[in-house]
Amino acid sequence: MEMKNRGRDVFSGKNDLESLYTLKNFPVYMGTADGKAEEDLFVDMEWGISAGSGMLQLLKLVPEEILYQTSHNGSIGKLWNEHHTEFAEFLHDNMGDCAGAVLEIGGGNGILNAVYTKKYGAGGFWIIVEPSSVEPVEGCNAEYIRKIWDAAFDGNNLPETGCLVHSHVLEHLYDLEGFMVQCEKLLGNGKRMIFSVPNLKETLARKYTNALNFEHTYFISEDYVEEILRKHSFRLLGKKYFKEDHSIFYVTEKCDVYNNRSTIDFQYLYEQNRGTFLEFIDFHQKLISELNEKIKQANSGVYLFGAHIFSQYLIHFGLDISGVKCVLDNDERKQKKRLYGTELMVYPPRILACAKNPAVILRTANYAEEIKKDIITNINPNTVFWE
Repeated sequence: MEMKNRGRDVFSGKNDLESLYTLKNFPVYMGTADGKAEEDLFVDMEWGISAGSGMLQLLKLVPEEILYQTSHNGSIGKLWNEHHTEFAEFLHDNMGDCAGAVLEIGGGNGILNAVYTKKYGAGGFWIIVEPSSVEPVEGCNAEYIRKIWDAAFDGNNLPETGCLVHSHVLEHLYDLEGFMVQCEKLLGNGKRMIFSVPNLKETLARKYTNALNFEHTYFISEDYVEEILRKHSFRLLGKKYFKEDHSIFYVTEKCDVYNNRSTIDFQYLYEQNRGTFLEFIDFHQKLISELNEKIKQANSGVYLFGAHIFSQYLIHFGLDISGVKCVLDNDERKQKKRLYGTELMVYPPRILACAKNPAVILRTANYAEEIKKDIITNINPNTVFWE
């Protein structure tokens, strides 16, 4: 597979990228597979940083047609339901007069539209621009345009857009500048762009392995989000934090005045981001050493939770999976399949019910408490968690 060279800083466009760390032979897809393990694709995950902006980013990119050819069925569970509900409320409260259609970029299966419609009614016209063939969920009444939102996207035939919406899209972009230019072109002055992004600064600081990966290819933390908005004439009207470590909701308004005064200390960001990333690497190297020792001494069954990037990171930092029975995951669409990049099969947590004092390796970021509570309360109170 031929990788795409990023070459220049995704934030500034400057040719000033420095190499930091490479995870060798990492699986390109963070989900499950039906096929044979030998068909899985692996490439080096090479992380670097811009000397000028301090932006952490992948130096080489997996072609999008390979990376997103299959949905990995994320965004399920109680926490994501809370996110969708609160973001729908935020959208409703901040949409303004919204004279025109709601245009949602990368709306996936339409869950935001379905949640919004259930609570507030169908309202105006809602369009989702989504390149994948994922089927809409029940209750979604949006019209789909099956295209990717890039420089080639032609919005001339769209109805007037009153509000531009996206949720957990910004961190997936390969061309941040091109994306923002398209948003500028589509929205008239006074129109709003409302969006949700992961709180990457907090998630990386907490050593969550879903912060940076082949899909989250750059560290679009709060500082950079607000700087890129300023550069493209979007006035920040307000923001809201969803949990301490999950997402940030933004409401912005397109204006006709470009504010060219930046207040960011990029040298400070360089030092801070570089240090945080290297601490992330060091933490996981030590963690794996401790987990492998526990696996070696285990007297009961050991399980790994999460048929996702959570487990793949641990494995590629050196977790000894020869002592792991299987991967556990609550997503029914992943069960009885194989964790991509491994031979490990995926089963529902309820298989722990008959296990004697099972040990579950649980490094699932801000979803861990929800998972632990469910297992202890509903499946097996004797389960031990290694975190």
